[in-house]
Amino acid sequence: MKKLLVTLTPAESKRLIARGILATDMVQNALKNGYLCITMGTTSAYLVEEILGEYDKTRHIAGIVVPKGLAITDGSKRFTDAIFYKGEYVEKTKVADIIDKLGPNDVIVKSANALDENYVPIVLLASGTGGSVGSFLVAAAAKNIKIIMAVGLE
Repeated sequence: MKKLLVTLTPAESKRLIARGILATDMVQNALKNGYLCITMGTTSAYLVEEILGEYDKTRHIAGIVVPKGLAITDGSKRFTDAIFYKGEYVEKTKVADIIDKLGPNDVIVKSANALDENYVPIVLLASGTGGSVGSFLVAAAAKNIKIIMAVGLE
């Protein structure tokens, strides 16, 4: 029996995850017929780039784990969440700005920082109010809005 070992860099893994998410029927439907909301994060930045083509992924990061430890990017240099409504990019808008318009056919994509031992996504929070997750999680659960947690295993 032949075996194959494939090793990907974190960037290559994030690109593959983004392409996989974009290929799902759920995301394609939200992108064409409703809202696709892509919150800040390194993995989700690749998804935005897959949709828009050219995109400065370095400005789609809020918090990040680096070799020195945890870091927060300069808020004045960040983009906002990437919101798409019926395929059109809605600039300078956050999920929190449109959460009242979202419903069960819409999708929110949130990058996670890790997985726990039960494969539950972990998001590090620097904000006392829960950051972007805190701004939409309860409403999403109440309104049956789909949430995809993108996470690499690097």
